[in-house]
Amino acid sequence: DEWLGFRPTLPDFLPVLGPSLKNKNIIYAFGHQHLGWTLGAITGKIISKIVAGEKTNLDLTPYFSSVFEFNSINLSEPNIDMEGELI
Repeated sequence: DEWLGFRPTLPDFLPVLGPSLKNKNIIYAFGHQHLGWTLGAITGKIISKIVAGEKTNLDLTPYFSSVFEFNSINLSEPNIDMEGELI
């Protein structure tokens, strides 16, 4: 038996990791495409550090959901600064 199906993916092919823009008590960790099982352990470690308020050894800016919120003046510029804060 063969199976062929589409996998949902985000436009930049990266998972979304980090707090929601609207509710800091909601932490996102989705969009791993075909690598969900493979990246599950490291994703759990990253999310546990976010919840504990600890720094990670990675720049998580590319993984924030805010990369999909665009500046109304320049649609190619995300609305986040280098600290990951919404501008």
